[in-house]
Amino acid sequence: DNMRNKRLYKTNHSGAHGVTWYKPYGKWVATVRINGKRKHIGYFEVVEAAIAARRNVEAGLFHVNHGRAA
Repeated sequence: DNMRNKRLYKTNHSGAHGVTWYKPYGKWVATVRINGKRKHIGYFEVVEAAIAARRNVEAGLFHVNHGRAA
């Protein structure tokens, strides 16, 4: 449960949890883990759209400080 409130890694390029660059498609992909299983949210042309989609899904799942610096 506490793993959900981890900080972002230094190597994170999107600025958000669960949003990564998917090189084969040349798009950003948004995912979320629920009960140990990865749920695909979608592929996006711009990173802001992927982050917005991820935040909509996680709104009811995680603590409000999820991924924010202390």
